[in-house]
Amino acid sequence: MKKFKFSILLSLCLLLFGAQSAFAADPYESPANDTPSTAWILTQGTAYNFFAGSGDMDWYKFTTAKTATQNVFFAPPDTQSYTVAVYDAYQLDNSNGQSISPLAIKTVTSGPGTYTNLNWSATAGKSYYVLVYGGPNITSTYQLVITAQ
Repeated sequence: MKKFKFSILLSLCLLLFGAQSAFAADPYESPANDTPSTAWILTQGTAYNFFAGSGDMDWYKFTTAKTATQNVFFAPPDTQSYTVAVYDAYQLDNSNGQSISPLAIKTVTSGPGTYTNLNWSATAGKSYYVLVYGGPNITSTYQLVITAQ
């Protein structure tokens, strides 16, 4: 029942806000978002479609509006392997090159039309990075949606 309610909520968000194909497609990203310092800023509650180029690492950044469980929903374009990870922006920005563990990470091979959910407890006003890599697929887009419960 919980999965059913989520599916309805996600479908409603996509219907109301529409899935946006934001920015330029790989390998023609302009500007590139291959590092945390060049991450594209995303808005919670909006569905985005992006391409996964060969060897490409896509970084996104967002700031939470409230303290709550945050969700990143990822829908792959195919059954290749994709990795999605979430990092605390402050920790990553101040790591001085040291390895930082992600707050949430999943490898996804489920195929198109299915969403994988990563969630973690977030604090209002904090920023987070989302990293997506894998594939590649430059003919179909993956979808990314960030929401709070």
